[in-house]
Amino acid sequence: MKFKPDAFIADLECAVHGDPGARAGFIGRLCDVCIDAFLAILPAVRIPEISGEYNKTAYHIFDLDMSAVKIQRNNVKVSLPGLTNSAGSTDELMHLEACNVSAQFREIRCKLKPGMMPPFRVTTSAT
Repeated sequence: MKFKPDAFIADLECAVHGDPGARAGFIGRLCDVCIDAFLAILPAVRIPEISGEYNKTAYHIFDLDMSAVKIQRNNVKVSLPGLTNSAGSTDELMHLEACNVSAQFREIRCKLKPGMMPPFRVTTSAT
């Protein structure tokens, strides 16, 4: 979908000065565009190595691929300070909050070092 600035401004005017239905429709369309854009760039996001320790086992996790992240529209809350009935920071133009986000990570490489044992490597998947 191509961005049309004139249509966006017209829809925004209706949302600001129109009825609550026009406002809800505008926010819904804006949310859809934001989710689509987020999911389009997510596969390119590379997460650096994650390291830590859990129950006396040191770990390093490599190759987290964000391409299988799933977000459903009905699990995203959008607020536009000043347009929706939401409190927000005055420097925020828009606030998106998602819940029930799921992901599947394939081919995760891990290096583990439990206590006094030698380190070992494993490749696994996680959801």
